[in-house]
Amino acid sequence: MILNNLKALMGHIINIAITVLLLKVFSYFYENNITLDNILFKLIVCLIIFVLYFLVGKTMRIRKKPITDFLYGFIIAIFGVLFFMIAKIGTGSKIFEVAIGSEISKFLLDLYLAPIFLVLSIFNIKLNLPFFIISILLPGILIGIGAMTKRRNIIKKRKIRQRRIYEQMRSKGELNDQRKNYRNI
Repeated sequence: MILNNLKALMGHIINIAITVLLLKVFSYFYENNITLDNILFKLIVCLIIFVLYFLVGKTMRIRKKPITDFLYGFIIAIFGVLFFMIAKIGTGSKIFEVAIGSEISKFLLDLYLAPIFLVLSIFNIKLNLPFFIISILLPGILIGIGAMTKRRNIIKKRKIRQRRIYEQMRSKGELNDQRKNYRNI
């Protein structure tokens, strides 16, 4: 569980780095007066960010209990709440009114939640408490969905393997011999 949480945290940090690179590209377009208002472009950027979290979930080591799939992003939420408390102490009640990256105390929070803030800013959504809660929980949920699909694929592969073994045994006649042995007992 700890290893999976560290994988999730590293995946989140990699996603932050990719988001910062995307922001650099967007700032270049903004400086050259190139507008990126196409809805398809916005959806592609959002899809890239969400798919990266999904792929992080696909790298998780699957445990026996399926409920643990959604706990892999728990460490991301804990750090998000910690950075939120630091920002809240530094900015006071104006935490959602302060511009992104303008306060030193809020810088860690802005950087840590950059992927979700990018999605919100692309669609011109102002950050408030409900969106903040969603931005903390969304990476863990997407990672959990990725782990859940990995679990389903593993179960499908097991069933296919069992079916092949069953068919091989049946074609060789071993299955009938085993049934006879059970009847004699």
